[in-house]
Amino acid sequence: MIQNYHDGIAICRVYGPLDFFTTFTCNAKWLEIALAIASELGQKPSDRVDVVVRVYNMKLEELMQDVKDGTTFGPVSAVLHTVEFQKCGLPHAHIIIWLLQDTSQPTPAFIDRFISAEIPDPNEDPLGYALVVEHVMHGPCGSTFPRCPCMKNGKCSKRYPKAFQEVTTLNEDGFALYMRPDNGRFIEKDGVRLDNRWVVPYNMYLLKKFQAHINVEWCNKGIFIKYLFKYVTKGSDCAKVYIQRIRGVQDAPHDPDTDTINEVKEYLDCRYICEHDACWRVFGYYIHRHYPTMERMPVHLPRENFVTYDAKQNMAEVLSKEFLRRTMLTEWFVANQRYGFGKDLTYCDFPSMWSWDAISRSWHPRQHGSGKIGRLYYVHPSVGERYYLRMLLLVVPGACSYEDIRTYRRTVYPTFKQACATRGLLGDDQEWYHAFDEATAWATSGQLRRLFVTMLLFCEVNDEATFFEKV
Repeated sequence: MIQNYHDGIAICRVYGPLDFFTTFTCNAKWLEIALAIASELGQKPSDRVDVVVRVYNMKLEELMQDVKDGTTFGPVSAVLHTVEFQKCGLPHAHIIIWLLQDTSQPTPAFIDRFISAEIPDPNEDPLGYALVVEHVMHGPCGSTFPRCPCMKNGKCSKRYPKAFQEVTTLNEDGFALYMRPDNGRFIEKDGVRLDNRWVVPYNMYLLKKFQAHINVEWCNKGIFIKYLFKYVTKGSDCAKVYIQRIRGVQDAPHDPDTDTINEVKEYLDCRYICEHDACWRVFGYYIHRHYPTMERMPVHLPRENFVTYDAKQNMAEVLSKEFLRRTMLTEWFVANQRYGFGKDLTYCDFPSMWSWDAISRSWHPRQHGSGKIGRLYYVHPSVGERYYLRMLLLVVPGACSYEDIRTYRRTVYPTFKQACATRGLLGDDQEWYHAFDEATAWATSGQLRRLFVTMLLFCEVNDEATFFEKV
């Protein structure tokens, strides 16, 4: 999932901070599910995992198409979603949306067009009222219900109930405080009155169309990016499994190896996969998707590219195939030699106007479409020359060979590091500042600390004290 995380960060590099964060949860009471399982008396949705998974996938595809078509939030520039599974099994999707229009300075009226956090008037909108009551009311929780799943250390982890809010505002950190008027509307649940302070933010169009729990949040602030992408791409839940022989069981033969306490062998680190998750993967449905698509581009030194082959193949035969030596990078050189079109593009930007044919292993000019987003695989600074090659590939357009990349002002430098230094990319520890700044866009605080220590130990940082103060 780390590659999906980097893909999301690459989308932010092109389109800026995200705008909407949406969670779409499966509703086991959907009519389509009920009709499909009605053929056998007494069946429940939990008995037909395949039906639940198929229906949810169709609903999710429809929702994503609505978003991409601009039906829900208007024209969008990018969309990303990841499917996860609750402990009870029902799937839900986290969806991140970038709008096409400039949303750097949103107004309360703009946010109110798409997000609501109040109970509708039951007389004016009876369907909306019924759906809000059924799907997007939080709680009740708190001291009266201490065993509610959201309760952590005696408090609601979701911070409900919220405060009443007469108008929508944005606080200093960019969090949206949605309009929650104290208008006297409430519902009663488990003997507790739930008013607008307990409403989970929603979009009425999506709520009415899909009739499920759909939480919609405004998230147009850079400080949310790393947290949200890490949350969305965290992967499957983990489980620690402990296996122990039960003494006294007659059928269990004595085995001194297994009876001996060995904590390392007795514990297993495993993935927790529920039946819905397993069925989803058996059907081959997407766990993670994004639009526009991403082109992950390798960075390698001359004759050091990766080659995939069958273990039964003869090594000499594999090495003799010129075809396998072609990579995105080497064929970028070839395309720049053959065509004048696209020579103003760097290697990273090349997929925006050129398409990679994996069968012929060559680049071709795009005939239609908006192209892909290019992303170079991350290279650690301690790797050496490959790291400096990557740095140059981000700034040198239209190169026809590795020699071109090492060339600056008609001088060919013997190493990529020297070429970087001549271009002013390395002066006064600038290479390490650049590497750290790039990692800051996606790495967690713990990863950044480890990177900092690695640079001090294994890289040539000239002024450690200044480096520590600036990063």
